[in-house]
Amino acid sequence: MLDLTYETPKPKVIAGAKHDWELVIGMEVHAQVASNAKLFSGERNWNWRHEMSKMTNIIMGLIGTALMMIFVLGLSHSISTGFAGFSGGLPFMIIAIVVIGMALYNLWEETVGKKDK
Repeated sequence: MLDLTYETPKPKVIAGAKHDWELVIGMEVHAQVASNAKLFSGERNWNWRHEMSKMTNIIMGLIGTALMMIFVLGLSHSISTGFAGFSGGLPFMIIAIVVIGMALYNLWEETVGKKDK
């Protein structure tokens, strides 16, 4: 009968001055996309690049603003409910709402409200 058992090889270790190092061999793969549209291009010569770049700015701005809003609102909730170690979070909730408002205004100014040159 054919024996198909596999034994995991022992890691190769190189002694270092402070720590030992495990020798690992890996492979890295690169790919190149052949496309006329560049997602993060700031090129303004052609309209499709400009529109793609503007849409990318809007999407990335929305993602960043949403993540910041989730963090600030979660922090505000944890402070107001006492999970953060102290309670009385109404002033912080007001600050959080003002910060979120400023972030949304900045998102609007940097993406949608920006005039073309």
